Amino acid sequence: MTSTPDYGSQQGSQFRPEYEPPAWHVDPAQQQTPWHSVGPMLAPPRDACQFCGGLPAAHVDVRAHRGLVIWMQWETISAYLCATCGIALIRKMTTKTLWQGWWGVGSLIIGTPVTLLNNLSSYLRLRQLPVVTAALGRSQVDLGRPVLERPAAYVALIPLSWATWLVTNLLTR
Repeated sequence: MTSTPDYGSQQGSQFRPEYEPPAWHVDPAQQQTPWHSVGPMLAPPRDACQFCGGLPAAHVDVRAHRGLVIWMQWETISAYLCATCGIALIRKMTTKTLWQGWWGVGSLIIGTPVTLLNNLSSYLRLRQLPVVTAALGRSQVDLGRPVLERPAAYVALIPLSWATWLVTNLLTR
């Protein structure tokens, strides 16, 4: 009968394997993994982007405004957004405001300018964030074209030119 050595029988001696990893080696079992690579069972942090799960994200309000002849409609999305997803949403909702927001007197004077200024402040806040990648299994929103490269944004020239004409006619009388 062959006997196997008992490595734990001598007090103070420890078993040393033949291969010892270098000091800079990090054991994968001890390495921390980001929350989004663990799997779908873990929820993302509360302050992660609500579209792609990326970090860092900022809490912003993105608005759209629709001016109708008699009344106005507001749309607000208040969420944690990363730079890419947030700017894509701002582009979409600002373009929507530029072609639907001017069609009422209250909208022309108050609604649309306030909405555009709010979206500008949200845009400036998101531009300060670094560009991040989406969480595992999720994708970021497509940025699309900038607002001034979208044809719908130029519909705003119609009511703005009408308002300019009206103001100049009233001032020259």
